[in-house]
Amino acid sequence: QKSSSTPPHVYRLNYNESPYGLGPASQAALEEAIKTPYVYPDWFSVELKTNLAELYGLKFENIAVGPGSSAMINMLGELFINPGDEFVFGDPSYEAFRDVANDYGAVPVAVPLDDDMNYDLDAMLAAITDKTKILVVVNPNNPTGTFIDSAKLEAFIRKVPKHVITVIDEAYVDDPNSYSMMKLIKEEIDQPLIIMRTFSKIYGMAGLRVGYVITSPDMTDHFGKSSNAWNVSFIGQKTAAAATKDQEHISM
Repeated sequence: QKSSSTPPHVYRLNYNESPYGLGPASQAALEEAIKTPYVYPDWFSVELKTNLAELYGLKFENIAVGPGSSAMINMLGELFINPGDEFVFGDPSYEAFRDVANDYGAVPVAVPLDDDMNYDLDAMLAAITDKTKILVVVNPNNPTGTFIDSAKLEAFIRKVPKHVITVIDEAYVDDPNSYSMMKLIKEEIDQPLIIMRTFSKIYGMAGLRVGYVITSPDMTDHFGKSSNAWNVSFIGQKTAAAATKDQEHISM
């Protein structure tokens, strides 16, 4: 009798699961939190969001959390997509964005990557119409692993028309010579921009399901209206909050 759809002792590289495990601080927090599984999580994830804001120099109001970035991708559909809206993304790229477009009745607009498997940013801009609701760039890209220079990506974002919600998925490790597009959130850019991040990859917490978005306060309000009550578990919140304080482990 099978107990899992995955064979034992297999690392699923297509999921990019981290074989390195938790850092010592987050491991200790997990072991402590698991002692009280009967406790409801904090409805507002205050500790986790406070720690993230402190880590990145953001405001508390810039952050919304959810049970993995996959759930937050689904929130994009619930919040913003009406049937017939156009949804622009790179091809190939992370398939969850194509899925959410299809699931919520959007028109998927797949823009092929160039011959070097990089995003064709000029072609993406050209694909925008009056019906475009969301445009997504995954950087570094999944599955190609290619990376857009930060200054080039910032210049691209500033060219996107203001009726389009730009989503930058930063699920993977930054190049040490790059900078995150959360820089534009700090500068209060005058257009809708959402940065998506996760604890699943570099923090090794895929099984605990903790993701977050960095965006403007009015957009985080929208995410709050869409999320389920207690949408991140008590154990997930405590482990992720501790992980933010363990950057030495992450840099190793």
